[in-house]
Amino acid sequence: MTQKNKNKIRVLHVITGTGVGGAETSLLRLLQHMDPSRFQQEVIGLTGEGPIAEQIRKLGVPVNSLEMRGKWDFLRGWLRLRDFIREGHFDVIQSWMYHADLLSLLATRSSAGLPLAWNIRHTDLSCSDNRISTLAIAKLCSQLSKNGPAAIVVCAEAAKASHQNFGYDSSKMTVIPNGVDTKKFRPMRELRKKKRAELGIDDSALLVGLVARYHPQKDHSTFIAMAAVLVKKFDSSLRFVLVGHGCDTQNMDLMEALSRYGVADRFILLGVRSDIAEIFSALDLHVLSSRGEGFPNVLAEAMSCAIPCVSTQAGDAVEILGDSTLSCPIKDPQALADCATRVLALDEAARLKLGARLRERIETRFSMAAMTRAYESLYERLSP
Repeated sequence: MTQKNKNKIRVLHVITGTGVGGAETSLLRLLQHMDPSRFQQEVIGLTGEGPIAEQIRKLGVPVNSLEMRGKWDFLRGWLRLRDFIREGHFDVIQSWMYHADLLSLLATRSSAGLPLAWNIRHTDLSCSDNRISTLAIAKLCSQLSKNGPAAIVVCAEAAKASHQNFGYDSSKMTVIPNGVDTKKFRPMRELRKKKRAELGIDDSALLVGLVARYHPQKDHSTFIAMAAVLVKKFDSSLRFVLVGHGCDTQNMDLMEALSRYGVADRFILLGVRSDIAEIFSALDLHVLSSRGEGFPNVLAEAMSCAIPCVSTQAGDAVEILGDSTLSCPIKDPQALADCATRVLALDEAARLKLGARLRERIETRFSMAAMTRAYESLYERLSP
């Protein structure tokens, strides 16, 4: 635990874990961009350490873990977090996701006056796509929200609306959209041929991609059904690529779906990759097929790479795109195929123009600078 610097605001980030995910990546990027001359930060995870932990340490930010191993470890985790907070002399506690929100609230109850900001990264609160235990924690948090946290950060307007309907105190909510690192996620047309060669894709072929872990909310089944529609409209050079955890030949559910729709020979399955920005450069179109999102980071990242995009109307996707013609209702493969067709039917120059327009929207509305300023302002307001 680092020594308190009286000239800086000390922020402790409490997060469920440090694996690879949207919340964890957003935290990492925030830590990368916040002003170190004004803020001193630490991170503590509820569970064991994941890959993001080491990346955070490389920034000079201490990372700790409560090493919680299940729901029966809750009491020990609560006591350890309470003691960690008491000893740390922090000015602000920022928790990320439901379990960390609840544990942080309980741990700070004995620290009178210590401001706590919750962070909500989720939109869909349906029973079909969430564990009952997760919904129970979210519901308990909603009941505690009025007299609990000093502020509630939500990453999307859609998340604000769904949690308000779930019982959260909307008067404490502030929307801070995720920011995109536009230097990392940038147009790289010079890599297009190289990356396509690695994937075995001819430069003249049309390549459609989806970057998302295999999960019901990402709705790969709708993407695959859309692909089956598209292959009837375009020639045999049309190909598709899936990137993300579970998007590999070991996933029998995925392989069965590809076979059932008769498109297995059109798909390239890459699994987890660290070269996402380069993979974007190989695409003619990125399609987000999700039925549940908050702020879909991957959509904004693809746009930042100047890649034409279409999406379902999940979370804040329409707001990010800034063009309703590039979106369609969730769970509608035909509508998604129609959106994709409008882009794929454009000539190369028109697709490049569309990509440039989407890139400009990210630069002006969803940059890392804008996100960082919003968090810094929040912590300055909350700090005693």
